Amino acid sequence: MEASWDPVTSPGNCNLTYRVSWNHTTNLEPYITTENYFNITGLSYFTTYEVCVDPLVEGLTTIKKCEISTTVTSVPGGPPENIIGVSSTTEDLTVEWDPPATPNGVITNYLVNWSPDDPSEPISTTATTYTLTDLEPCTDYTISISAATAKGNGPPGDASQTTLPKAPGPPTNVTAAMVLNHSDRLDVTWLQPPSRCTITINTISWSLNSTGDLIHRVTIDANESYAITGLDPWTTYLVCVSASTLGGDGPDGHCIKQTTDQDIPFGPPQNISARTIMAETVQVDWDPPASPNGFITNYVVTWSSTDQGEHMAVINNTTYTMTDLLPCTSYIITVSAATTKGNGPPGLTEGNSSISVPGGPPENIKMVKSTMESVTVEWDPPAIPNSVITKYTVFITPNDALTQITGTKYTANGLQPNTTYNITITAVNCIGNGPPGSILGETKPAATTPDGSANAWVIVGVVMCSLLMLGILLVVVVTLVKRTKGRKDDDDDRSDTLTFYTGKNLFSVKTYSNFNVVKYLAVRERLVMHHYYKGIKKNSTSRGRRWLAAVALGEARTPSEEFFEPLNDLINKNLPSTSEHNHDDFMEPSRTEIPDPEDDDFVEPPATDQAPPEDDFDHKTMTNN
Repeated sequence: MEASWDPVTSPGNCNLTYRVSWNHTTNLEPYITTENYFNITGLSYFTTYEVCVDPLVEGLTTIKKCEISTTVTSVPGGPPENIIGVSSTTEDLTVEWDPPATPNGVITNYLVNWSPDDPSEPISTTATTYTLTDLEPCTDYTISISAATAKGNGPPGDASQTTLPKAPGPPTNVTAAMVLNHSDRLDVTWLQPPSRCTITINTISWSLNSTGDLIHRVTIDANESYAITGLDPWTTYLVCVSASTLGGDGPDGHCIKQTTDQDIPFGPPQNISARTIMAETVQVDWDPPASPNGFITNYVVTWSSTDQGEHMAVINNTTYTMTDLLPCTSYIITVSAATTKGNGPPGLTEGNSSISVPGGPPENIKMVKSTMESVTVEWDPPAIPNSVITKYTVFITPNDALTQITGTKYTANGLQPNTTYNITITAVNCIGNGPPGSILGETKPAATTPDGSANAWVIVGVVMCSLLMLGILLVVVVTLVKRTKGRKDDDDDRSDTLTFYTGKNLFSVKTYSNFNVVKYLAVRERLVMHHYYKGIKKNSTSRGRRWLAAVALGEARTPSEEFFEPLNDLINKNLPSTSEHNHDDFMEPSRTEIPDPEDDDFVEPPATDQAPPEDDFDHKTMTNN
């Protein structure tokens, strides 16, 4: 600052000086000058000073004059003071400050700048506060503020402040990879989202793609890979990955669909069933396993029985027909499913190679030959055998002859001439008898003489035979009646009635499908008289007296010529004729009655399952049975 004044007139030639002083001076001594001006230095800008000038004249007293003046404006002498951040969000910062301590003039404005992401030009404000916007989260910002006067900008002041953290965006490049031969695993990778905030954790979740049901969610320290385990084989999952910071959890990235590797089926095929569709043929049906664990490439079917080894078939559908099975055989059947990884566990069922009894009668029954004493019939097997036909039962009435054979042709011998017979044929398999088929067969008439009459010798023979049998019967009946009336039986074991189950009388032919009775009718005279006699004499118990009925009602099984040979030998060789015994000896005990089957009190004897063995049909066996 330059101070000037008008010179003072000095009287005479006295020395004249001036004393200049001002406040805020650091000099204790004023400045003395002889000039009428003085350049004051060292003053502050934009500061008001009081400048005084005292003329000094030797020997005279003068008056001090003072003036107030302000120094010129300049740029601020320092930065704004007390710069601080007063608030912060994820994207905003607010700062405050005070004016510079030496503004050096009127502060016209403040210039605000920051880094990073500084603006292209500083922000000007007249206030001592400012909010920075559109910032990045989790970022340390340096804010620079300077004051300005009319002369320019002063030096800047700095402060640092950090924006708050913010939840990140979604991870990128998410992948989920099938792991070969590890059917319960998926390997997941991703890239962390771009963010100035630190990723602290990642969250991986997976759900069933078919239903959307969440299976599991797991949180791990920040990473870019994870192996999901414990999954189901051959199952498609939806896998999602998200990231988190201190500012929160980010959204899921692009979720990925992926399927686990195949495995063997965990269970057997479902609903396995076996049904016999025809003889020796079984069809097996099933549904795929509940957990196939992959593409079913084939099914393995096995079947086995006690008498046949195991058989196997590999097929690619859900039904299979087993053929050429053993007849009437139960089979254990297993079915297992397979994928490219191998076979699963088998399911088990049981099937039988036979359906039921034959489904129809023998077909095409016809008589192919007839004589006076025989007829020959032929037939074809049933159309629906339902199994192997093991035999045929041939039943002929009215003589009630029962025969079982294995072929499809049969000749019935010992028939009456000129008689019509009903021949019934039934097919038998391992299950049982099928429905019968029948045909009428007629024997040829007896031989005749040239004049047309019957052969006299045949007639005489028949009459004589009939009279002889009738006489024997009468003797037996009369003797039994007399002895019954003359004795009271106190022994309960001997009071049983012996019933000859041979039809209405001993000369009639009626058998109830029992081949033993038929044979006994052929030898009835000697059988009744001698076997009955021997049975009673050797064993007077009720078992002995019931012997004839037990034999007559023996088990009905297939007769053969070999079976009757021992009986014929027994009759011819071991049994005496009636003349060897008188009637009294023969009929002892005489209290056993032979009731007439036509009587009201006639009781048929119960059936018995006992029969003389075919290879041991002797007198001892017969009397004990």
